[in-house]
Amino acid sequence: MKTIRKITFLIAAVMLGITGSFAADLVVEEGGTYTAIQSAVDAAADGDRIIIKSRAGGLPWIEDVSIAKSLEFLSFDNDTFFTVQGNFTITPAIGRTVNIIGMKNNVGNISGTTTSPTGVRTTVNIMNCYLLSGSVLFDYDYWDVNVVSSEFDDGYIQIRHGDVIGNDMGYPTSGTANIYIKSEASPVNDTLWIVANKVYNTSTSRQGIYWNCNSSYFRIMNNWIRHVDYGIRVSTTINGSTTINKIYNNSIATSTSTSTTIYGMYLSGSPASSIVEVMNNGIDESISGSTYGILLSANSGTMNLYYNHIDVSHSIEISGTPTFSSDNNTSSSFSFLSTGVPSGGSLVNGANPDVKYYDLDLTVGDIGCYGGSSTLDNFYPLFNGSARVYFMRYQQSIRQGNTLSIEADSYDR
Repeated sequence: MKTIRKITFLIAAVMLGITGSFAADLVVEEGGTYTAIQSAVDAAADGDRIIIKSRAGGLPWIEDVSIAKSLEFLSFDNDTFFTVQGNFTITPAIGRTVNIIGMKNNVGNISGTTTSPTGVRTTVNIMNCYLLSGSVLFDYDYWDVNVVSSEFDDGYIQIRHGDVIGNDMGYPTSGTANIYIKSEASPVNDTLWIVANKVYNTSTSRQGIYWNCNSSYFRIMNNWIRHVDYGIRVSTTINGSTTINKIYNNSIATSTSTSTTIYGMYLSGSPASSIVEVMNNGIDESISGSTYGILLSANSGTMNLYYNHIDVSHSIEISGTPTFSSDNNTSSSFSFLSTGVPSGGSLVNGANPDVKYYDLDLTVGDIGCYGGSSTLDNFYPLFNGSARVYFMRYQQSIRQGNTLSIEADSYDR
């Protein structure tokens, strides 16, 4: 994995990269030294790479794999998956890092075994993977789990710390939500990013994105969510004001015409020092039940709503009393295409007109997942076979003469 950390632009742009160096490559292949993934793992040392050749006829490697070392797993062949069928289970240790790049798993989960020891977190990076029937399950403290540019046909993500960026999430047949973030034992004051995910759910008892975490701040941005329960649900936040929690530029719609009670956003339980901003979101629905655009409940902290567009078909567009909600929240008739692109209404150029929220073409921002600098277009299509910078963090605006700092994350398959 190649990772770019803290890139500073002055007059000319200079990129500084930190590239992982590995002790050895162990090749898994039929008739070779290692004829099973587990045998290569057992023989490996910390820092080695497990290079996996495809089996004849495209058959999967059928085995459960237990990992208790810092390793990287990737395909022998360029621009292809290595295909497996089984669970990948990781035992934590202080500073341990496991990278899984380009895995196609027909049936199986990627999970941890227990709480990681305090100190430097156990890190798991899941990148450019395709899980047909499996989930990412790390409901333990002191892990850092990053799920990036991956596809789930029937599965979900459940973690306590890490980023979830640019994933295509099909409808799961189990679990609480497509993406579920839970609390750690004590606050860590980090900011977790849930950005540019395509979330599709047809269950009336399953949420799209569920934030139930009081140990970190959040950025929930530019997601395309289709649901028939809760689109985005926040049931608690960290009790701090060092950072603003942001829900920006999400497109939310219903996935079926089931008659039920649904919530585009359900925001509750924020403590006194918490600050949450909800801005530039588009919320649509097409069912016959009771429908709420945004519902606020039992919030003690600051809850501000600006420039949100809510379809007029909702039973109640905004329920509850925000700390601040100006008349720039808009009620209009609109819909979304299956891609999340808006159709009709006032969503195009309808975002906060501040230059910080402009689109990439330097026009006033659009409402929803294609608006602003983190537009969904930046993250798709998946599996394009090239090295990619999958996310950048930077100031939304900068005054002339000041320094622009950019932190970027990338991988090379």
